[in-house]
Amino acid sequence: MAKFTTDNQPENRGRKVGSPNKRTQKFRQQGNKLLDNLMDSALEGDYDAARLVLQFVPKPKSTFPPVTFETKATLTDTAKSVFGAVGNGSIAPDVGSQLIQALGGLTKIIELDELQERLERLENAAN
Repeated sequence: MAKFTTDNQPENRGRKVGSPNKRTQKFRQQGNKLLDNLMDSALEGDYDAARLVLQFVPKPKSTFPPVTFETKATLTDTAKSVFGAVGNGSIAPDVGSQLIQALGGLTKIIELDELQERLERLENAAN
């Protein structure tokens, strides 16, 4: 069985903490060339290279103008107008879905406010 000496300690073996390994160093030196070659291949019609390049392109988010609603409309009327806006293409379906979910959250908040008011009225009437 080998004994540990001051020179032979497990923490003294291998790379120093924070130093890059050989593969990382090589990529840092040659990475731009690799990416340039990949882009050139994609532009020349290599579909596999194009697919690789396109995997790293950020997908654009849908941008639509702000949506406004009547403030005195009921929640049902507001939901119907959201569905109508999705139907006629003035807002995207994913935006419509988010708006309907927001209306559901608003409904729960309104219900909680009304419940709190009722409880306060009952407590005041009991006193």
